[in-house]
Amino acid sequence: MNRDAFLSRIRQAVQAGNTAPTPPLPQRQPSLGYQGAGPDPVSRLRDELTVAGGVFHRAASWADAFAVVLQLVRDRAGRRVILGLDAPKLETILLAAGVEVHHPDEPGTYFDADIGITGVDAVIAETGSIVLHTRPDQPRALSLLPPIHIALADKSKMVADLFDLFPIATPPACVSVITGPSKTGDIELKLVTGVHGPGEVHLVFVDP
Repeated sequence: MNRDAFLSRIRQAVQAGNTAPTPPLPQRQPSLGYQGAGPDPVSRLRDELTVAGGVFHRAASWADAFAVVLQLVRDRAGRRVILGLDAPKLETILLAAGVEVHHPDEPGTYFDADIGITGVDAVIAETGSIVLHTRPDQPRALSLLPPIHIALADKSKMVADLFDLFPIATPPACVSVITGPSKTGDIELKLVTGVHGPGEVHLVFVDP
C-alpha cells in the first residue's frame, strides 16, 4: 500500500468516528479474594497512602483542614500557590498570611508555584490514591508541576476500591490516579522521588 492510500484510509476512519460499541464496565467476580477496604476504610486510606510515601492529615472540620493547609505552606516556606478548588475562605486565609494565590487559568504561574492545592474527584481507600479528572478548572499541570501537591477531601469522596470508582467516573480527557509522590527506579534501581512530578503529596481529609 502506498503512502497516499494509507493516509486516505486513516482520514476516512477519523471522519467516520469511533463506531465501536462501548464495552461494559468490569464486574466484581465472587472469586476475588479481597473486596472493599475492610471495616475501617479511613484507616486503610491513611495506611496505604503512607506506605506509598504520601502524608495523611485528618481534620475534624473544613476550618481545621484550612488551618492544616496554612501550616503546611508555612512549614515549607511556600510563597506562591495555585489554588485549584472553590474555597474562598482558604484563599482569604492564605492571602492574609502573605501568600501569593494564583488560579488554574494563569498557566504562566505553574512553573513558579511552590505548591499546588486541589480538591479531589475521589479517594480510593484500598490503594491510598487520589483521583483527579482533567477539566479547565483542574488541569493536569496543577498536580504535576508544583513540587508539592496538597489535596483536600472529605468522606463523601471516598470509595472502597477501583471497582467502586468506575461507576461514578465520568470519561474526561484524562483521569489521574495519584498514589503517593512521583517516583522512579530507572537509574541503578535506586528509588528517587520527585523526578517526574511532586516530591511531596499531602491529603487533608475531613472526618468529623
